[in-house]
Amino acid sequence: MKIINYLMATLSLATMLACSNHSEIQSPIPTLTNSTNTGCKTSPTLARANNLSSGEGKEYLALKALGEGKMTLEHHNATLACDALIKTQMNTDGSSTIILTEQSTEDTNCTCKYDIQYTISNLVPNKYHIILKKQEINRNGNPLSDATVYKDFYFKYSTALSSVINLK
Repeated sequence: MKIINYLMATLSLATMLACSNHSEIQSPIPTLTNSTNTGCKTSPTLARANNLSSGEGKEYLALKALGEGKMTLEHHNATLACDALIKTQMNTDGSSTIILTEQSTEDTNCTCKYDIQYTISNLVPNKYHIILKKQEINRNGNPLSDATVYKDFYFKYSTALSSVINLK
């Protein structure tokens, strides 16, 4: 009788183990929770074709942890059209690659500097890959061109994250 009970218990345990789902715990998918911009920060520069960089107002990205799995990514001194319509799309490729697409109109004959700030949430201590793309859109928000890669970089998220990445 003990042998039968032992065999039944073993068979039951084997059946439960065979049917259980031991999939790996997935990392949360990063999400864009907020996107803002300053509007034109400086006086517009007319005639884009004649616009030469003076070296002031260098373009860079600033990354800073906010805690609770959130961070800000600030794109400082982005040169865009005056009075640009600015939209942002964020996609992920798995849980560690973040694709941010800055979409803006380019339908004026002047440019100015903008700061664009993104808040990204659902981050865990991990190495992430960010691909920053740019894309021209019309005033209705419809794409006029394919998105092109502007900057591609890696960073390690932690609560102590504070980093600057020069763009030009």
